[in-house]
Amino acid sequence: MSTSSQHPTTPARPAAGEDRPGRSPVQIVAMVYGVVFLLVGIAGLALARTGTMARHYLLWGGVIYLVLWLYGLFVGHDSPGNFVPLNDADNWLHLGLGVTMVALSFLPRFSSDRPDRVESR
Repeated sequence: MSTSSQHPTTPARPAAGEDRPGRSPVQIVAMVYGVVFLLVGIAGLALARTGTMARHYLLWGGVIYLVLWLYGLFVGHDSPGNFVPLNDADNWLHLGLGVTMVALSFLPRFSSDRPDRVESR
């Protein structure tokens, strides 16, 4: 029987002054990728002030997602060129976001003075 007070499934913590294992490059890129998605959402909220800004955000954000989708399709998952660790789920996400955002950017624009009247572009 062990006299250690640590639970057997709890990893041991390094003592003061010992080297701690760093994060792998994939973990770092995944964290950056998450931060980028968060910033894209914040940008969307900031650009939603006017209809024109919101349309540009939807259109160009959607185009960027579609480019990421194409990149994910043509760069192999195990390729060294796959520096944005994309997989099949990411490809589907980028396709869905890209198509939806571009489609929403082309919805008819309604006038603010008469909600039943559609403005021409």
